[in-house]
This record gives sequence, C-alpha cells and structure tokens, in this order.
Amino acid sequence: MQFCPNGAPPCYRAKNGESVIAAEDKIRLKIVGTRVDATGIFAIGTLMDDYLGLVGS
Repeated sequence: MQFCPNGAPPCYRAKNGESVIAAEDKIRLKIVGTRVDATGIFAIGTLMDDYLGLVGS
C-alpha cells in the first residue's frame, strides 16, 4: 500500500487500486512488535496475512 496525500480524503491505496484505507475506516491488523520508553508506547503492525485488512468503512 502507498500513502496518497492528495486524495480526498488522504488515504492509503493498494498498488492495484482495488483497496483503499482512509481515516475512520475499520481495519484488522497483527501487532508484530512493541517498544515502551519514557515518552510513549510504540507498535509495529502488518496487514499482510490471512483475515487482515479492511473490515468496514
């Protein structure tokens, strides 16, 4: 997926153009890793697995 800042609204779009994820969309993702430091909690996730991705708009 690639970020499209000029879209209306700005969104992430699949290279084939079929899948679009925008603000307020519901997605299912897998958390791959986390990190905690003094200023916050950070997480890395993926959409590349079975049953992951856009769930609803």
